[in-house]
Amino acid sequence: MSQDERNLEKKSDHIQLTSGDIAPLWGGYFSDSMVNCVLKHFLHTVEDNEIKPIIEFALGLTIEHLEFTNKLFKEEEFPIPLAFTEKDVNLNAPRLFSDGYMLLYLRHMGIAGTVSYGMALASSSRQDIRAFYNQNLKTAAQLLEKSTAILQSKGILTRSPFIPYPDSVEFVHKESWLNGLLGDRRPLNAVEITNLYLNIMKNSIGQALMLAFSQVAENKDVIAYIVRGRDISSKHVEVFSALLRDDQLPAPTTWETEVSNSKVSHFPIS
Repeated sequence: MSQDERNLEKKSDHIQLTSGDIAPLWGGYFSDSMVNCVLKHFLHTVEDNEIKPIIEFALGLTIEHLEFTNKLFKEEEFPIPLAFTEKDVNLNAPRLFSDGYMLLYLRHMGIAGTVSYGMALASSSRQDIRAFYNQNLKTAAQLLEKSTAILQSKGILTRSPFIPYPDSVEFVHKESWLNGLLGDRRPLNAVEITNLYLNIMKNSIGQALMLAFSQVAENKDVIAYIVRGRDISSKHVEVFSALLRDDQLPAPTTWETEVSNSKVSHFPIS
């Protein structure tokens, strides 16, 4: 049967996926399949009984996402992405990350989810896709809250820097204010401090993750590629942290020490 004949058999009120529907579904499928492998390793090696239920919650979400997208693509006769599977994680490998790093990773999942699902909701037009991302937004916020609360209770939640409250309202009078981070720069404002802090945290999590991956990967080309990514993240952390310290503000600590020295292939990549 030709594609035209198949299209004729579909319901007359069927709405084809738009590019705004396809893009986040396609990208999300790869992301969920990769995170699924990482979370399975977390679940197999976590020691803290407070953290384990949050990993199980997050893993359940990635499974739901993959099932929804698989079903949708099949119904639309859209090619299923060739993504990560259970063959890409070795559950017999020893522990690679500390419980603290696992919890921080879960919080980052919540942060990234609220951002990416909000953008996906804005770009999607079909009702079933919008409902999917509406639900994902809610569960990402739940994951963020659960992980943040445990980090806080354990005293390992890294906060953005405290700054003095302003005494009065101020206005910008010169366009040069926008270029104030170059040359004889002005003090950082709250928006800039927040963005620097978030970018340091994001790159620090990636830095530790890529350090771990570079230890356990086996293919030399793959290792070189991962190390390059790790070094880029390290440079970003260095530059952003220096900007904070120049204003006598604390920079978040990095997380490389939360990676074990295991060399076993946890995530078989060849």
